[in-house]
Formats: sequence, C-alpha cells, structure tokens
Amino acid sequence: MIALLLAAAAAAPDACALLEGPEIAAVQGETPTESKPGASDQGALQVRSCVFVLPTFANSVSLEVTRSTGGEARRRWKELFHSRERGEECEKVPKRRVPSLGDEAFWLPEKPSGALYVLRKQALLRLSIGGPDPRHDKLARARALMKKALGRL
Repeated sequence: MIALLLAAAAAAPDACALLEGPEIAAVQGETPTESKPGASDQGALQVRSCVFVLPTFANSVSLEVTRSTGGEARRRWKELFHSRERGEECEKVPKRRVPSLGDEAFWLPEKPSGALYVLRKQALLRLSIGGPDPRHDKLARARALMKKALGRL
C-alpha cells in the first residue's frame, strides 16, 4: 500500500515545472516574481498546484494538476462536466468546449479570471489566468500556456 502511494506521488508532476517564466511573460506581459507550489492528496487523487505570482497580482497564473493511479481523475472529470446528477447547478455554469486540446477541454469564464480545464490521459489540469482582457483574449492566452504545460506533462 505504501509503495503504491509513493509511486502515485512520484507520478504527479510538480506543477511549477510545467511552465517557465519567459513563457508566462510572453503571454501575460510580465515575468513571474515568484512561484508558490502546493500539494494535497484527496483519496486516490494527487493534486499539485502552482501560483505564478506576477508584479500585477491580478495578472497572476495558477496551474493545478490532478492525477490518479486508477480512473479517479477521469471519474472526477465526468462529475465536473458530464454529470446529470448535478442537474440545475451544472447547467448554471457557462462552460465552453475547447477543441483540439488534450482528450477534452472546457473554458469556464470566472470573474475576474477565467479557467481552462483539460483532461489528458489520467490527468486533469486547471489553468486560471487573470487580467483585464475580454474573455476570448483570456481563453487564447490560457490555451497558449496550457499547450506548454501539456508538452511537459
């Protein structure tokens, strides 16, 4: 059991290693001054996160990677985006399908940021991006950063 948990933890990548400062600067217009990693285990799910702090804090970028040893990440994805049990609550969240990114992807506009969710194999990624730009510009910027992160996953 312990060996299985250690193997799962090793399989969960450091979210801060999936994006580089120059990549973020090219998209957000500012270089991160700091990156703040985080980690938690939620049963069979291993969550690794990173906040890339920018000089203008509202422009900061947050990346979260959730992995599992079994099919838990995919089950979580189904709960989030395809569950009929959530009923009206699920319908109130204005999600937009994003083509050609991972196995499946959705953009959720949030105030004052937006979040891009991507499912790829046994990993669920969430990239939140801030800034004053319109939603479609945020999606384009989030998509550019997510492609970089997926390339390192």
